[in-house]
Amino acid sequence: MHARHRRNFEKEVTLDEIYDEVLKEDLGANKAALIQLELECERDFIYGIPETCEFLSRLVKAGKRVAITSDSYLPEDFLRTIIASAIGAENLTRVALYVSSSHGELKATGRLFAEIVRKEVIVPRKILHIGDHPVYDIEKAIEQGINALRFERSVLNRYEEHFAKCLPKGSTLAGYSKPLGSNNWAILMPFHEWFGIRHVA
Repeated sequence: MHARHRRNFEKEVTLDEIYDEVLKEDLGANKAALIQLELECERDFIYGIPETCEFLSRLVKAGKRVAITSDSYLPEDFLRTIIASAIGAENLTRVALYVSSSHGELKATGRLFAEIVRKEVIVPRKILHIGDHPVYDIEKAIEQGINALRFERSVLNRYEEHFAKCLPKGSTLAGYSKPLGSNNWAILMPFHEWFGIRHVA
């Protein structure tokens, strides 16, 4: 948060820059080891949501140009390995990935969308962006002349409803949930529904 604040929330920061900020004071911590530990934790808990991964795979096989966008400080190469495990490495070779940590621009400002239009050399109105955030995914895309569709299928389950009541007024719940079975459920990442966090019983 402090790293983004120094950039007035106009530019994305990287995981490396975040740890530079965290470790400004010498705490005797090994930066590389901490980053590796965080990435290992992310890898252990993130997995593909079957329905949405299948939808993406169908689009790719139908010959549609697909791009995944994310406002994330996580490294792009790391996210590529996660996505490859979810949709298959062969499919990933035909999918563009636009991560704010690599481009330095955010969906939240609209500039990552402008970067996509420039890189893809496409007329904005020919793009359909699907996302769940009413501002970052919808308003900002539309401002750039891109068609946008709000994904509203996610709803809070009883665990998250209880958690939401415990949050200070105005706080945003950092995820949504979708039932996967009678004894299984997954909390989804806040910026899209391609990935979720495993529920540990």
